[in-house]
Amino acid sequence: MIWHQQKIIYIYLKLVNQQISRLYFVKIKSICFAVKIKKLAKKKELKRKSYRIALQKNMEGEFTKLKAELVEGETQEQAPQQNGNANANANASPSEGKTEPTQSPIKQKVKQIAPQIQKIKYPVCQKGNFHEGELLNYVYLNTTNKEDVLGCAVCQEENKKGQWKPLKVLLHQALENSAKQAKSEFNCDELLIYLDEQQKLAEKELNQIYESFNEKILSIKTSILSFFDKMKDQVLSHTSATTEINNLFDNVYEFNGDVDKLKSSVSRLVNFIPQEDDEEGEAELEQKTIKINIENQYQEIQRTLEKGNKEIETLLETQKKSLSEQILQANIIYKNNIKFWFSNTYKHAQITLVSKNIVKSNGSNPSYRFAIMEPALPKNKQCKFAFKIKQGSTNNWLAVGICHKNTIVSKNYGFQFSNLGHGAYMISSNAGTWSTSQSAFNNVVKAFSFAKNDVVIVDYDPIGKTVKFSKEKKPDSTYKLDITHIDNDPLHACVLFYYVNDEIEFIQNYRPNAAN
Repeated sequence: MIWHQQKIIYIYLKLVNQQISRLYFVKIKSICFAVKIKKLAKKKELKRKSYRIALQKNMEGEFTKLKAELVEGETQEQAPQQNGNANANANASPSEGKTEPTQSPIKQKVKQIAPQIQKIKYPVCQKGNFHEGELLNYVYLNTTNKEDVLGCAVCQEENKKGQWKPLKVLLHQALENSAKQAKSEFNCDELLIYLDEQQKLAEKELNQIYESFNEKILSIKTSILSFFDKMKDQVLSHTSATTEINNLFDNVYEFNGDVDKLKSSVSRLVNFIPQEDDEEGEAELEQKTIKINIENQYQEIQRTLEKGNKEIETLLETQKKSLSEQILQANIIYKNNIKFWFSNTYKHAQITLVSKNIVKSNGSNPSYRFAIMEPALPKNKQCKFAFKIKQGSTNNWLAVGICHKNTIVSKNYGFQFSNLGHGAYMISSNAGTWSTSQSAFNNVVKAFSFAKNDVVIVDYDPIGKTVKFSKEKKPDSTYKLDITHIDNDPLHACVLFYYVNDEIEFIQNYRPNAAN
């Protein structure tokens, strides 16, 4: 009997040692794994935050810089204008209550200088001989020496190979260029509002990306917690087995002559004891299994973190590209702004100018009638503008696009659509397409339809020689036409009416929601 008790005690101690070693092994591996996971997660979190802060600073810096340039430019224009107004008010009589509409500094300067050019007093040439008494009224354009920039008629005769121009003509050309610049002045307030809108939109997109990051981090945290819960369950399972073994030993020691109870307890103890040959192998295998599970789970979490990091970097690159495009577009509008308006000269007689941006078809009978916009479209840079259909007849036919001004004028602002050479590249409200140069795209239904309150966007690309049409809020409604440049016949934005009372509004430098 003593021998059996010694054997049972030996088995008990061996089982307890195995359970303790397994528990310590699991606990140590779990702690090490937790430390590694926390370090990795913290590293990813810091990297994610640094990305977000850097991107946000870059976005705010670019928009602030651009708006500062605009405000500075507007301040420089307003300063001389305010001084001019102050002088005018000081010289005005008390009875004068009416004030002239304020003009831009460039227009004011042109108005002041134009009469002075006619009264300019030329100095006399100092070269002597035949030059004596001759006026310095010519400009030598080929020199870099300021002493030789002015010359007289004799200077011009002596240097016929050089390029000369009368001083008055040169000044007049400079004034004309200034006048053209004044016509194309843009509204700085509108552009500042546009920049504010783009900044808010960019911040909104950035916040959406940040929320997406948080969702991914939360998913990774949930995965980590789930893993540790499983590990705890395994530990508790081992603990439960140890407790059951202790209870069985108690039953063996306290069987009190109950042989059946002793047999039952010993039989259950045998189930916990591995075979002698496989005892150490199974214990080692179980430890290896736990270790493999931990390593697999660690690698899975690491893969999840790396995948999330790649997705975050992709989103950041996309956002940076989007912001760069927005800032570039704002810079293009700021630096290359051209202001268009409907011409009161180049239009059909039965078209009325409601305003510089709105035209309306009138008369008693339907007929084709063009309204052309000024100035001409540039030959070296893209333009984006739009037309809003303010009023369309029930028959619904009108067209928008671009045209060769001289060709349309020569046809008395009519439209001979069946033949090439009619002068226009347009789409019409019945989805028709019209090309002056390609029969395959002329007088055919290939585009998209539009009606009252629709906004048709026009992207003009003189370098790519295309004009693209699209409909606001309808990304699938797009159409593109190839265009041809004709010497001495510039392209202009235009509209074409047929029915009476139709009305169209031109939208400068179109941007989404600008037509509302």
